[in-house]
Amino acid sequence: MNQLAVEHNKTPKAFAWLPEHIAMLGTDTDKAVAAKLGISKSAVFRKRSELNIPGRAFAYVGKAPRLPKVKWTPEKIALLGTDTDKAIAKVLGAETISVTLKRRALKIPSHSSVICPPAEIPQHLVDQFNVMSDGEIAALTGYSQATVSKHRRNMGIATTYTQGTLPEEANALLGKSIDSEIAKKYGVSVQCVNSRRRKLGIAATPRQAKPQELPEGVISKLGKQSDQEIALEAGLPAYVITKARRAAGIHAVDKTTPLPDEAIALLGIKPDLAIAKQFGISVPIVRRKRLSLNIECSQNRQPMTPEILALIGTMSDSELSRKTGASTSNIAYHRQKLAAPK
Repeated sequence: MNQLAVEHNKTPKAFAWLPEHIAMLGTDTDKAVAAKLGISKSAVFRKRSELNIPGRAFAYVGKAPRLPKVKWTPEKIALLGTDTDKAIAKVLGAETISVTLKRRALKIPSHSSVICPPAEIPQHLVDQFNVMSDGEIAALTGYSQATVSKHRRNMGIATTYTQGTLPEEANALLGKSIDSEIAKKYGVSVQCVNSRRRKLGIAATPRQAKPQELPEGVISKLGKQSDQEIALEAGLPAYVITKARRAAGIHAVDKTTPLPDEAIALLGIKPDLAIAKQFGISVPIVRRKRLSLNIECSQNRQPMTPEILALIGTMSDSELSRKTGASTSNIAYHRQKLAAPK
């Protein structure tokens, strides 16, 4: 058996837990405590579990540590569903998800369902489903149309209501105009048009958003001011201005800071970051100007001495860097220019 195997099979010496060591358990993560004591994380976990000391979750920046688990008693269970899960969790000093999972496991309805009970629609109006539209029944009951529709679906009643009859001549428009426009033209419901179109196997026409018309005063500013400035003045979203400008084929205004001649003279000689810091401008402005002039970027390379150039290819780049003090990237750059082996 080799020496490595012997060392591997040695029984590790038990750690002597002193009171001050035990006092550290649970005050930080097991990994952090193990690092402080110079032992393994599993040793800390076993000792903490042996003493029933709760562990500490990772301390994420901006987040409070997770609260301890709830020991559910009949009194605590009685609170479920009497208020929102978040409010009950705050009372119990627990995580909201713990309260929600326990309530769902016990099939206790949420507080919102207690506050907002299902709709109660009289039987004589229930009999009118598919005779009257959901909207008409909603107007008679005071509920919203969505609530009435949900009540109908919960009762297992499928809607077959269609207002009016679509004439045969309208078939020529199906799939060419949107259903709502056809319905408006012939005075029928959208569902009536939809049912006819589906019956004939005609695909729906994609709905296209109508472009928003801009006032003449706003249009005249396109390309002369930034989209954001025009949007603020006109009280419109910036994307509306941008979309209108692009549709008109107008280029955005170029509001970049012009580079002084002194900075232009340094392009490709000094790194973009160094030029930006020197003249107090942003790096993207320097980069855009350099690219527009087709100037390659500078990697801040130091000139190579003939002695170092002679050694390139005779040893690895990293070894040559250690011996000469030149950067590895600089050596690699000149090696590629010389087409020397690594």
